[in-house]
Amino acid sequence: MFEYDVGENNGEIKITKYDDLKLVKHLKNSLFIVEADRNDNEEAKTVLNWFKSAHYVEYATRHSLTPSYWDNLSKPAVKKIFQKFISDADIGIKDIFQDSHRVKASDRMQVVPKEVILEEVSVKTLHQKFNSENEYLEDEEFNLFEDESLGTQKYFYVIGPVIDTLQKGSVLFLDELDVSLHPILTQKLLSLFNNKVSNPKGAQLIFTSQDTNLLNQDLFDKEQIWFVEKDRYGSSHIASLSEYKNVRKEHKIERNYIMGKYGAIPYLGDFNFEAL
Repeated sequence: MFEYDVGENNGEIKITKYDDLKLVKHLKNSLFIVEADRNDNEEAKTVLNWFKSAHYVEYATRHSLTPSYWDNLSKPAVKKIFQKFISDADIGIKDIFQDSHRVKASDRMQVVPKEVILEEVSVKTLHQKFNSENEYLEDEEFNLFEDESLGTQKYFYVIGPVIDTLQKGSVLFLDELDVSLHPILTQKLLSLFNNKVSNPKGAQLIFTSQDTNLLNQDLFDKEQIWFVEKDRYGSSHIASLSEYKNVRKEHKIERNYIMGKYGAIPYLGDFNFEAL
């Protein structure tokens, strides 16, 4: 739509497409794409809507999740899908739900009048409890953020955006997808995006990982695999597996990567040191 190069173009906008964009008055302290949107440019609206519809998830970002994320657990249709993901993951959880109770604000914050009451919301998981003879006793509640493992917490951070992205046909960015998740579970989540039945709207997943087990041409086409290599000056360079010559379907990509055929591997020192 446009080019913006401070050095070569003296900070001016160069219009490469859509002549009506030339009529947009660009303020130096604002984004041109936003100004174009304010001028009812349809192409600008399309670009901005793409960014708005995408999900961005970093590892262990529970505090950045909005309350509306967990409010989905109160929606029967959405919760049913959550429960399906829970059951299929074999993580020993019978159910997940929101729990709320009233507390004095002064118990949570200082310099707050005692009469102020807050509603505290937590997310609970339900487990079956058995005795030493494997006989069922009762259901027991766990606090998701206090009692569950990091892997279980990570799974719940991920499945919400995965479900929403597949349903909307949008884009999901996931950093360090494999951290704290079992490799088989990770592969199962990834396979949802390469399946026309579970992904009829063409949703896209872009993720980073250091799990070499995922370098598998049964799981991905070579055009979907990208390597990131940092040079000696701290710059990162990316290259697709498809850019390497003579890569065949039967090749063991993980083994070749470990051997250094595609670069993007650390060259470690000998780690010799003297104990203090």
